[in-house]
Amino acid sequence: MSANCFVLCVADFEEPQSSSVMDWSACAVCQKKTSEPLRCPLNAHGADKSAPAVYGSFLEKVTQFRELNALPVPLAFGAATDVDELIRNHAQWHKSCHDQFNTQKLARAKKRGRDSTPAPEDRCRRPRKCFDKTSCIFCTKEDGLLHEFKTLGADDNVRSMARDLLDSDLLTQD
Repeated sequence: MSANCFVLCVADFEEPQSSSVMDWSACAVCQKKTSEPLRCPLNAHGADKSAPAVYGSFLEKVTQFRELNALPVPLAFGAATDVDELIRNHAQWHKSCHDQFNTQKLARAKKRGRDSTPAPEDRCRRPRKCFDKTSCIFCTKEDGLLHEFKTLGADDNVRSMARDLLDSDLLTQD
């Protein structure tokens, strides 16, 4: 069994600088028209049209997701979009799309961000040298493109080949 690792480029999620490509009659998040009804905070029962806090809260969460580089989906509007623009265009969204930016998902994204920060090198769980992920395990060079691979038998296969080649340097690596 093997596990595949994929690298996503941040450019895949770059956003347009202008909202001129925005279709305000579609969902502001996904830009699709589906069978799910669109919801506009300005049309909500009892909504105060002078102080739409829902738009402000939504943009605040979007900003925090952007800062974490953890946008759940690419957005058609840029970082310069403000509450007034959303009000002017009567921005609306699907409930399921809006829910992708809820407080709980933001908290999880923040936690993932904290968990993914590398620990200091002198703090390893085991009393041995920490594994250096910036150099090749075969040639120990740091100047090339590195590939990550994960399989259940990779360790056994690499050790077996190192024994066959009598490669003591590779055999002594942890």
